[in-house]
Amino acid sequence: MHTINDNIIDQMLESPYWIIDILPTRVPDNGKGKYFEVEQYYLKHTNVDQIFQKFANVLLKLNCYENVDLLTQNEGWLFNPAPDTLADHVMKCPDNYHNLIILLKNWDAMITLNGDDTYMTAYNLNANSRDMLRDFAVSEGLFLWNPQEKEKV
Repeated sequence: MHTINDNIIDQMLESPYWIIDILPTRVPDNGKGKYFEVEQYYLKHTNVDQIFQKFANVLLKLNCYENVDLLTQNEGWLFNPAPDTLADHVMKCPDNYHNLIILLKNWDAMITLNGDDTYMTAYNLNANSRDMLRDFAVSEGLFLWNPQEKEKV
């Protein structure tokens, strides 16, 4: 099963993706703001717990509708873990910048979460899964946006 999931991950990483973020759109490359400094601020202060709790809440809401398989750095694959286990792994991500891969086999989709980022990435979403994920993100004060779309002015 592990090899099959590795192949699935490789395929998903090549598919279109969406960003679940604290910001409503991509920050322009030539932006005048201090994106990386602000992101580091969030990651080094108590705000990081609030952000990752929102990510955990999105994934827990998603788990009400879909089974999730979780690839952790230390424990390997966890197949449809209990809610407290899922949330615990999400909340541990900022510690030592752990990463998680969440497979949604019924959706043929994947979400990645890196402990050194203030966003999650969702791969291979169809219209229905994208709408549901957007609803969950919005309910937590987050945004779902497509990085391939032109930036808003």
